[in-house]
Amino acid sequence: MPCIKAVTTLLLAFILPFSSGLLADQLATTEDGRKVKLKGDGTYSLVEQNKGSYKSIEFSDYMLDREELVGERIKIKGDANFYNPKNDKYPTGKLYQKHTTIGTGIKINSELLPRVDAKKVHSECAVSCNMELSGTLKQEKNTVFIEAEAIKLVDSL
Repeated sequence: MPCIKAVTTLLLAFILPFSSGLLADQLATTEDGRKVKLKGDGTYSLVEQNKGSYKSIEFSDYMLDREELVGERIKIKGDANFYNPKNDKYPTGKLYQKHTTIGTGIKINSELLPRVDAKKVHSECAVSCNMELSGTLKQEKNTVFIEAEAIKLVDSL
């Protein structure tokens, strides 16, 4: 019997350190670029990233360099309007060059906006509003869009 106890103790001494790695937290990246911590208990949480500062650009920079700017954190001013045909919590928007809402615009994904900024969008930007928009330029298929992280309403551009 003491021999079985010794063998069991030795097996546990070798197996336990390796099995704990199976239950350890792991990092994963979603298709849209967000970092997620997968926890050993089967749950997950979004990982806040130290994102650094935003690169201020003009609308013309976006028009000329949008493919090269994908992945960059940018700050850009323009006239925005948001539309919400499905009465979603976070409406879709477009940012246009100053003083126009026609022509080429930047599609805005507003899902990451803090609540206070989302309220501004709902209450003040249904038709049009001047804003400074901060976020990350992303691309899905052939569409470049800005994943909005913050907005600042401005009186004029």
